[in-house]
Amino acid sequence: ATEAFNEMRQAAVNAPTPELDAFPTTSTAPVAPGLKEALMREDIQSLEALLSLQKAQYAISADGSKPQLDLMGQASTNGLDPDTDPAIRKSFTTDHPAYLVGLKLTIPLSRGSVNNVQDSAVAKSSSVEMQLNRKRYEVVAELERLERSLAQAQKLLQLARAMESAQQAKLNTETKRLKIGRTTTFQLLSFQQDYQQAKQELIRAQGSVLQLSAQFMLFDTQSKDLL
Repeated sequence: ATEAFNEMRQAAVNAPTPELDAFPTTSTAPVAPGLKEALMREDIQSLEALLSLQKAQYAISADGSKPQLDLMGQASTNGLDPDTDPAIRKSFTTDHPAYLVGLKLTIPLSRGSVNNVQDSAVAKSSSVEMQLNRKRYEVVAELERLERSLAQAQKLLQLARAMESAQQAKLNTETKRLKIGRTTTFQLLSFQQDYQQAKQELIRAQGSVLQLSAQFMLFDTQSKDLL
């Protein structure tokens, strides 16, 4: 039992067993998180961040493949002369100014490669978006399933408590009847077995409620540090 317990908590096989906390109560029903809180899980936030990144990369890829038109201008006031010495002297004057104005157009010629890059970026964004929508659907469906299962488990818990109380009352009555010789020991032992079985069913019902309650922690962003 110690080895199995240590294996469940991922500890060394021969590690000492710590003192456990008090067994949680099932008297109060756990509060199910709202849909908005459930959709704030870290796996969904991770997909949302990845989708934003893919969209940004697509925008960068689309901008890089657009035609680019540049306006250029240049002015020079240096004088010019075919002879070296006069050219040097005239370079400090403004007798022969020169101006240059032009346009530069850059167009990607390999449109097939550009389209492939853009289509790849769009496909990646669509894939991440589909994964995000699928994850949101799964979270909503899982939350609804847990709520239904918890409601059923609580009803079974109520029935198990009522059955356990009835079997205990029946056993107490039969014990009193045995003391005055109104019943047999076999009948009393049979009622004891019924009572023990009812107690086991109650424990199982309590365990089901507690297990379902623990699963709600997956949707609670405030309790993620406890996992």
